[in-house]
Amino acid sequence: MATFSEEYQKIEDDFKCGHSSLSVRTKPMSDGRIQICKQCQKCGQGVGGALPQKGLDINGIPSWDYDLERKWKEEKDKRKAALVKAHETEMPSYIHSSHFDNQEWNDRYQEYLQSEQWRELRHLVLTRDGHKCQNCFCQVETAFGVHDQIANIHHLSYEGYNRHGYSFAWECITLCRSCHMDWHGKRGEISELFYEENAIEIFSSMGL
Repeated sequence: MATFSEEYQKIEDDFKCGHSSLSVRTKPMSDGRIQICKQCQKCGQGVGGALPQKGLDINGIPSWDYDLERKWKEEKDKRKAALVKAHETEMPSYIHSSHFDNQEWNDRYQEYLQSEQWRELRHLVLTRDGHKCQNCFCQVETAFGVHDQIANIHHLSYEGYNRHGYSFAWECITLCRSCHMDWHGKRGEISELFYEENAIEIFSSMGL
């Protein structure tokens, strides 16, 4: 029987799109300009840079299909949620919502969050996710603050930490503070979890 890690990695592998079906699309930019880019018709991601517009009839080019990327992510998230549900009974109780109530585990975890490994992993996850919240897709910020767009790193599981004493990138995703608080049921509060998992980035941004 495959382990949680193996099944999770299979999902990641299944959703590594080869971009075999591309379509030229117009994509509006934040400054009001229109770019012409290639969009994968399977996963919705842009492939390559902007194409030259000279000689092209922009009005005859279809618009960017934002639903493609949304549906691709929703399907991936659905499979991950089903996997976590299937393995719930195999995980120690403190890995779920009450895991921070286990003092011995919490003490060890706090020490880990001060490590260089966690700082490097946090940077790696933010870079992999393009500094975007993986729920609402807003651009997150790593500067000090507690506003809704500040970068948070959310654990999908603690299996890596519990097995090896450190987390793995596949277990972590980037969320904005707003979505992170919604997930943990602490919307509108500055949670202890936010400071614990993001303290390194906050203090470094302040020069401390």
